[in-house]
Amino acid sequence: MLCIENEEKKGFLKKVWTYISEDCWWRLQDFWKNYVWPAYHIRNFFFYRYDMVKMPQIKRYEYSDVVERVLWANVELLKFFIEKERPEEIVVWYGENGPRYGTVKEMRTYFPEFVGEYVMDLMKKSYSWFTKDRVEMNKEKEYLLDVWYNWLSGKSYFVKCEDNPEFDVMKTDRSCIPTELSFFNDKNLNWNILDKYLDGDRENLLKENFIFNKHRDLEFKMDELDQKYLHLIIECRFYLWT
Repeated sequence: MLCIENEEKKGFLKKVWTYISEDCWWRLQDFWKNYVWPAYHIRNFFFYRYDMVKMPQIKRYEYSDVVERVLWANVELLKFFIEKERPEEIVVWYGENGPRYGTVKEMRTYFPEFVGEYVMDLMKKSYSWFTKDRVEMNKEKEYLLDVWYNWLSGKSYFVKCEDNPEFDVMKTDRSCIPTELSFFNDKNLNWNILDKYLDGDRENLLKENFIFNKHRDLEFKMDELDQKYLHLIIECRFYLWT
């Protein structure tokens, strides 16, 4: 009999503790967030700052043109939506009721190739490009530039201009550029990257400006994809809510 009373007492105390530690706490927290003015505004003012977009791609102490800030501000807003708001836990994005691109007759369609695709998949395409694919492509672009600069660009120097001695003219000594692939045997080149851009022939590495032109083409390709996925983010703007 005493054992049963003790068990009932423990069960009662457990319920009381659960109510105090969980229910009361969450009720108090919810009340503070939503009803006690100016708690909501203070929280946003010091912590959330919805009036600001932090762009880690841009250094705080350096100048940045608007051309870069327009891009990265939109990217960071998409990242915030995907990573912080976790929309897939709140909104139905797939199935019969999942929103699809280009199905609202009143809205103009700028990407006909994506008509009928789920909007969430389009957001994921943009998110994947800026957080994964672009990062890897940029590493390859920088590596091509390093290879060209270190071994294939020659040595630059300045000489006085014959017509006007007050000015200098830059010239390039290409005699130091390797002419055989064996030169790179001990240079630990990343052939996994280089082979992707040598058009199937490693001898192309020795051609004048071949690697530099590949670097430039890759730079143009990245700009093109940046613009494409920036537009795609804007196309999905009406769905960026939870």
